Amino acid sequence: MKTHELLNTPEAGLVTQLKTMKLKELERHAQKLISNQGGDFNEVMRNVIKAIPALDPTDNDRYQAIQQRIQSHISPGTAPDLIQRITVLVTVIITRKFQKIHNTDRQLH
Repeated sequence: MKTHELLNTPEAGLVTQLKTMKLKELERHAQKLISNQGGDFNEVMRNVIKAIPALDPTDNDRYQAIQQRIQSHISPGTAPDLIQRITVLVTVIITRKFQKIHNTDRQLH
């Protein structure tokens, strides 16, 4: 799937598409979208990963907190829909990385 197709996929189909993608493909799309908006993928990832432990797991506004962190690292004029898609991509990437680490750790014990 090309990045522009990802942007044009209806929201209902987006999750299905993301579930089928490999981690590298997700990262490639996120890198492209973030850099096109004047941001640095590694900086965004680092910032979001550092922020997650401080977020209250019972707070329903966690997604908005992550979205605001991402927004602070990209161009101010970025469309809200694009920020939402970048946020979804970043959260899926972090979740996959965590699951990979968790599964590897399990296998070691």
